[in-house]
Amino acid sequence: MAIVQALLISLTILLFPLLFFKTNDKVPLLMLPIKHRDDTNPSLALLPIISGNVIDDSKGYLALGRSTTSSSTATKYTPIIKDPSQPSRNFIHFIGISIDGRKLPIDPSILNSPGTILDTGTPITRLPAKAYTVLRDSFRRLMAAYPLGEKDKTLDTCYLITEERIKQIPLPKIVMHFKDVDVEVHRSGILVKTKKGFCLAFSAKRDEGTPGIIGNKQQSTYEVVYDLDGEKIGFRPNGCS
Repeated sequence: MAIVQALLISLTILLFPLLFFKTNDKVPLLMLPIKHRDDTNPSLALLPIISGNVIDDSKGYLALGRSTTSSSTATKYTPIIKDPSQPSRNFIHFIGISIDGRKLPIDPSILNSPGTILDTGTPITRLPAKAYTVLRDSFRRLMAAYPLGEKDKTLDTCYLITEERIKQIPLPKIVMHFKDVDVEVHRSGILVKTKKGFCLAFSAKRDEGTPGIIGNKQQSTYEVVYDLDGEKIGFRPNGCS
C-alpha cells in the first residue's frame, strides 16, 4: 500500500503542470477530471494538443483505482522492469522504432542503456543520441519536400510550415515498439509547435548516463494503465473517453 500511495503522490506531482492549459487570457482551458475507483491501479489518458489547442477538453482524465478497461482486449501490456537502485522508477523494455512501416536499424541495447521510463511531466521523448540520429535522419528524408527551418533549443528538426498547412500534410507514421506492445504516435506527438515553426517532438538525451524518456506527447490519445499488482503497464488506443 505504501508503494501505491507513493506512486499516486508522484503521479499527482508530475501531472500538476498538465492539469491546466492556459489561454492567452490566463484562463484554465483544461482540468483533467479524477475518476475514483475501488482498487489500486491508476490510469491516465492525455489529450492530443495541436498548435496549443486541446482537441476535445472533455475526454482527458486521471483515474485512481482499477481500470474498467484493464481487462479489455484493446489494452496491451508491457512488463515493468524494476531497478533496485532506482525503486521509484518503472522501466519498460524498449525494442525499437518504425517509421512508415519500416523498422529502423537501432539495436535494442542502445534504447535500453541504461533503461527507458514513461514520464507524464516531460513533453518530448528523449532518446539515446545514436537512436535519435537514425530516427531524425529517416524523418527528414521522408519530409524532404518541406523546408527545414531554424533549430529550437533541443529540437533540431523544425519546418517552416503554417498552422493551416500542417493540418493537410500526411506525416510519416511513427510506431514505438515495446515488449508485447506497439504504440503508434498520434500526429500531435510527431510535430510540436514552437517559436521556430513545427518541430519533430523527439530529441537526444542530454546525458547518456540517464534513462531514456517516453514523453507525454507521445502518450496522447492512449489510456495508460499502471497495473502495480501485475507489474505491467497497459496502453489502450483511443482511450481518452
